Amino acid sequence: MRRLQNTPFLHAILLLSLALLGAGGRGIAQINTGALHIVSGTTWVSTPETAVVLDNMDLQYDASASWLLNNTFRFTGTTNSAIGGNSQPYVYAVSVVKTSPAKLFLTTQINIAKRINFQSGLFDLNSLYIVLADTALLTNESETSRIRFAV
Repeated sequence: MRRLQNTPFLHAILLLSLALLGAGGRGIAQINTGALHIVSGTTWVSTPETAVVLDNMDLQYDASASWLLNNTFRFTGTTNSAIGGNSQPYVYAVSVVKTSPAKLFLTTQINIAKRINFQSGLFDLNSLYIVLADTALLTNESETSRIRFAV
């Protein structure tokens, strides 16, 4: 059995495969320059156990409807990333794993169903807000890994 090395190229192939499988023929989720772009008509199929790792990448959500993206988006890396788009994404979970001084920024409001987990780095609200479901949690917040309220 041959092992695949963990490389950025492999991450891009896995993400592209996930995006194309999730497209369901009605739309397409594309990986553009540094972004996973979910467009109108995309059918996103995943489970809470699925983690989509966006290493130095943005999540651009332009779907016409806001349905649950039933997985964890794990934002990693050494450069800033953003969650944005023309629609508000409804995400199962977000994990922040940024190396300082890199941050995760909001450029649109976001809905969280289960949790925001902090491992390292800041989540900058950029004067926007997060809507947490009744049972959603913020986990592992600390002075160095937390939500930042920019004004």
